[in-house]
Amino acid sequence: MNIIDFIPFGKDNAISRRALYAVTGLPDRMMRKEIERARRECAILNAQDGSGYFRPAPGEADLIRRWLSQEHSR
Repeated sequence: MNIIDFIPFGKDNAISRRALYAVTGLPDRMMRKEIERARRECAILNAQDGSGYFRPAPGEADLIRRWLSQEHSR
């Protein structure tokens, strides 16, 4: 199983960890590790409004820049 297959494109389609659990059955800690691993292969963002994880769709480059800025400031 590849967690990337369960993370949709576009902020409007973001999926919560609870919903990811429902479709994958992975415990929260393992899911976080899988998301971090998958981020080495592709961009996976998490929405600041708490709606969940998504892969940026065409036209969402500004969201990638904001996410990278946020991560660098941590």
